[in-house]
Parts: sequence; structure tokens; C-alpha cells
Amino acid sequence: GKSTLLKVLAGKLSRTGGTLTMGSTTRMGYYSQQQAETLDLGGTVLGEMRRLSDPHTTEEELMSVLGLFMLGQGYFDRAVESLSGGERSRLVLALLFLRRCNFLVLDEPTNHLDLNSITWLETYLQNYDGAVILVSHDRYFLDRLARKVIEIKDGDCTVFSGNYTEYAKKSRELLDAKLHAYW
Repeated sequence: GKSTLLKVLAGKLSRTGGTLTMGSTTRMGYYSQQQAETLDLGGTVLGEMRRLSDPHTTEEELMSVLGLFMLGQGYFDRAVESLSGGERSRLVLALLFLRRCNFLVLDEPTNHLDLNSITWLETYLQNYDGAVILVSHDRYFLDRLARKVIEIKDGDCTVFSGNYTEYAKKSRELLDAKLHAYW
């Protein structure tokens, strides 16, 4: 259900009810846990950057951003299909960076990333000025980034302030209180 919700937010799936309204200045970037949904595996790294970027972006800008994402000159002519899962992930993240999105919807962004890439992504997101909706099973990553946790359960939505550890503690306290009241 989490990935489905993110796909609805990103406009990749149709809603079955309710309404969804984005602000007029919102520039959303969607990161799918399945990079094949975004990338042409038959293309090259630099070719995919060209294809998926604003046509006014210069070659220098494309190459510079690839370098920032540890996909420097040695990667430019490599086929996307030959990249590791982590390299494909970094390529998609580079595309989001280049689009200058102010709202990121990230579905399991740490999957396939090595520790250095996860650390880099964490630092980038901590300094990111826009809004982020993030789904991850990496609790350490969530603890370092989350300021709010949204729990969707039994048709209800509850927003908890704090990181994942604080959410888990509060959730346990609420459950204990309910059990205590019941007995």
C-alpha cells in the first residue's frame, strides 16, 4: 500500500477516490524503487541525462551533476543496463537533483545503495530546502531524516511529530494505554 500511495501522489496511478491538489509552484520529483520505470536500460548514462532533462541544460551541467552523484567521466558512455543497482539509483537521484524539484516523493531510496551513497543521500536530504515524503524500511535512515511520521491504519491517518524511534515509542505508549483501559 505504501508504494501505491506514493504512485498516486506522483500521478503514476489513478486515484480511486478523494482529491489531490498540488500547489501551482510545486515541482515534484518521484523516485521509484523500480528504476526501470524511469530509465531506458538501452541508453547510456549521459544519454539518459540528456533525454530526461530540460532541453536547455548544457552538457557541462549534465556532466557536473553526474560527477556530484559519483558517476563521473568514466560512466558517461556506459550503458544503463550495465550499471549496478546502486549506480542506477544514483543516476535517477541525479536526474531529480537536476530538475530542481521542491517536492520529492521517495520510495525506498536506499535500496541498492552502498553505505557511502546512503550517507551522501542522507546529507543531501538533511540540507534539502523542499518537502519530502519518504517511504523506507531503513529505520536508521528514517531516524536521521524524519520530522513527522504518518501512520495509516484501519482507514485512519495519524500524524506523529518526531522521528521513527519517537513514533515507535509513542505508538507503544498509546497501545499500552488502550490495553490498560481495556483491562
